[in-house]
Amino acid sequence: MDKSEEVFYRAKIGLAFQPGTPIDSLDLFAGRGEQTNDIIKAVFQKGQHAIVFGEPGVGKTSLVRVLAELLSSTDLQFLSSGTINCDRQDDFASLWGKIFRELKFNLTKLKPGFASNAERSEISLEGARPRQPDDVRHGLDAIGPDTITIIIDELDRLKGEAENTSALLADTIKNLSDHATGTTIILTGVGDSVDQLISEHKSIERCLVQVPMPRMSDDELVSILDTGMGRCGMEMKREAKEYISRLSQGLPHFAHLLGQYSAYEALENGRTRATAEDVRNAIESAVRKSYSLLSAHTTAVSSPQRNIYGEVLTACALTKTDPLGYFSASSVSGPLSEILGRRCYIPVFARHLNDFCSEKRGSVLEKTGAPRRYRYRFINPLMRPFSVLHGLSTNLLDDEIIYRSARIEDAG
Repeated sequence: MDKSEEVFYRAKIGLAFQPGTPIDSLDLFAGRGEQTNDIIKAVFQKGQHAIVFGEPGVGKTSLVRVLAELLSSTDLQFLSSGTINCDRQDDFASLWGKIFRELKFNLTKLKPGFASNAERSEISLEGARPRQPDDVRHGLDAIGPDTITIIIDELDRLKGEAENTSALLADTIKNLSDHATGTTIILTGVGDSVDQLISEHKSIERCLVQVPMPRMSDDELVSILDTGMGRCGMEMKREAKEYISRLSQGLPHFAHLLGQYSAYEALENGRTRATAEDVRNAIESAVRKSYSLLSAHTTAVSSPQRNIYGEVLTACALTKTDPLGYFSASSVSGPLSEILGRRCYIPVFARHLNDFCSEKRGSVLEKTGAPRRYRYRFINPLMRPFSVLHGLSTNLLDDEIIYRSARIEDAG
């Protein structure tokens, strides 16, 4: 492989795998067939709206970003706002001001005289700042198309001064639904934002399609790798794809990250087919390039004295969790025993778990429940697989320890 070919492949890899940003092209999107179908059903049903919810990092934004492209591939006419991001400073008026600014539509005017010439111009409702739900409905009715999709991303960021915005948004959804308009509002957020929205107006539950976004299955993660490698004209061995899917723990970010650096590793060795060994060699680069996660991990485990904070955090990342991502203190015992090579009971690491929930360790974990029955969860879901990758890159872990820890958890 000469230099020009390598540069060509590197450019393709950079375009095919996007760990740093949500996917914004249908060609690069993989998986999530059930969730996509649920949203499309809501779009084609008058009076129905949708909310996509799940923990950070599972691909909610990617899903809604490619939705407009997917809908535009049909023969139907759609007017879309694109993806509107909520800000912490937004109130109801500023949020809808951003939406109306993006809803551009064509206005046709007949020219004076007997000729049938018509003049078309693209306009928007930029500058409009509706303050009540009914103002929104009247503004949307004035636009005219039968089908309008409005995508509001990161609903959970509406906090602080915008505390009543969620209530007004719920009222807007109810208003649009009651009038059977052609507008569909699609929201994304974490689980708490769903509860808050519905609590503001219980009756919107019947017109709001709730679309949960769980972590991706192994098959969906493999689909990401197949799509990415196909786009850059390369291949990946099956065992390499399976290895990446296990390490990614259901989060597409790590499938993209490890897929990208594994492809680079293959090129370094003059190959266009990535192997499991390429994945292993790519882990160190993936860890080193994940700057914010590496910084947070360092804050969590660093100490001037010899300690086992790194081992305990890595053990937490190997535990079996419930559907909400929580694990018990007792479930840490097995993985930590494997890492340290000696039996470890809760008193050995109880203080470490508590410290991980404090600011001095960067609040890497959160806990819920009562004393002696606490359950723990990584605040940033990305930190969980990152801790495993960090452990592999520093030889704190190896594949055999991961395998034995998984067997212990499954047996438990």
